[in-house]
Amino acid sequence: MSYTLVGSVRSPFVRICRLFLIHHQIDFDFRVLNFVDDANAAETLEKETPINRVPFLMEGDRKIYDSR
Repeated sequence: MSYTLVGSVRSPFVRICRLFLIHHQIDFDFRVLNFVDDANAAETLEKETPINRVPFLMEGDRKIYDSR
């Protein structure tokens, strides 16, 4: 089972998710989206998630988003 955490380095919410995954020794890849400084990354974020926020976790085609 392979997870990918998508988020920005600056986000404290992404940091919490990364620490949780590391603490529980869950194998994951970290995909950085620098959507603040990069317009292409901002467009990617808009396409990837309906709430246009990070973090979100992917497992294959399945995505888990933060809720509002």
